Amino acid sequence: MREFKVGIIVAMEKELEQLRLHVHDLTCERRGVNFFYVGMMGQVSVVILKCGIGKVNAAVGVTEMLDCYRPQVVISTGVAGSLADNVKSLDIVVGERYAYHDVYCGKGLEPGQVQDLPPVFMADEWLLGVVLKACPTAHHGLIASGDQFVEDVQPVIDIHPTALAVDMESAAIAHVCHLFRVPFVSVRVISDSCSEGDYEKFWQEAPQATFKQIANIISSFT
Repeated sequence: MREFKVGIIVAMEKELEQLRLHVHDLTCERRGVNFFYVGMMGQVSVVILKCGIGKVNAAVGVTEMLDCYRPQVVISTGVAGSLADNVKSLDIVVGERYAYHDVYCGKGLEPGQVQDLPPVFMADEWLLGVVLKACPTAHHGLIASGDQFVEDVQPVIDIHPTALAVDMESAAIAHVCHLFRVPFVSVRVISDSCSEGDYEKFWQEAPQATFKQIANIISSFT
């Protein structure tokens, strides 16, 4: 029987440091241009990647992960910015749908849509159900992604009025997983509204808000 393996992707070293606290029997392997951390979360095999910030880094990383490790599901986690008044710092947002906010391929296509692809990428229904059961208080909806650190949220909201959060990787990972037909979901903690003095406090509290939730999600696969 094939071992069930979960791929987990973060963008930044800070996120990787927090996630590794929940993994045992950890080893590091280089595959292509990336380093992958292979270990166990409870009784489930995981492979973790710090892909780097942005869509290209995310797409290259998840492609190498899928090619080298063949995980049954992929989860992206880390931080995101809020696009909705009711989504506050340290809240969890689970992506049901993913779209680009910085793509325009011309008339006849929706803003954010790449030609010959859907305007939004959908989370896998089964995987989404597992995640929402493990994170019952999480917000869930559209996550928008682009290669911009968003300080003015209004242009993103104008393109995707229903989006709950914005990041720089989720839609790109969803795009690749759509092409390879691998179930994907993104689970993000909201980091904005943190003053400079509160940023370290955020990183003390964020693991309780999201990275521990990832462990709860992974335990659902046993």
